[in-house]
Amino acid sequence: MVENEIIKKVIGHGSLEFQNGELKVWSIPSVLMPIHTYVILEMEICNRFGDDAKDLLYYLAKYQAYGGTNILHKQYGFKELRKVVDLELQTCALMGMGELRLVRYDEKRKVAIVRFSPNPSARIRKALYGLSKTPTDHFGRGGMAGIFSYAFNEDMVGIETMCEHTGKAHCTIEIRKKDSWNLNDSLVKQQFPKPERYYKSILGRLTASSMRKK
Repeated sequence: MVENEIIKKVIGHGSLEFQNGELKVWSIPSVLMPIHTYVILEMEICNRFGDDAKDLLYYLAKYQAYGGTNILHKQYGFKELRKVVDLELQTCALMGMGELRLVRYDEKRKVAIVRFSPNPSARIRKALYGLSKTPTDHFGRGGMAGIFSYAFNEDMVGIETMCEHTGKAHCTIEIRKKDSWNLNDSLVKQQFPKPERYYKSILGRLTASSMRKK
């Protein structure tokens, strides 16, 4: 199973640490949280604060995923970035984001499509809040944008084109360059994030990652 493979890599390379009550994964302080708690926290913040909350979740995930991909690249020294992407998607699965499958990886055109099937958080959102009229995995699409921003060396944007929370069979996130999206498409327009400068002071607090390659 994919999950077992990534667990072996994490433990085998000493990348999982627990000492003095602190858990670290890839040397980053981490916390284990029941997924119901995370879903309720995310949904209530978004319901109360709207687009700003959605964009903030998106960018936090984007920065962290970019940094995580950078860490894995340095840790294993893969020459092919596709292998780094595969490992990072396995890491996302380990985090409880579901079973992720890379449906499309086009390095030349800088396009990627990732399918989440199942997506545990989407199923719990649906169970707790009922069907949604719009896609709700803002953290997930931000994470995918971060991974492929690193892999393609381009500032990418992730849009959830299918969502279990809206009643679809699975979740699908498509990642493209900013200028490749059609903002006249209502699905794209409602998810397209505001410029990062609106959240600069908050994003600057993320010490675990950087949008620059090192």
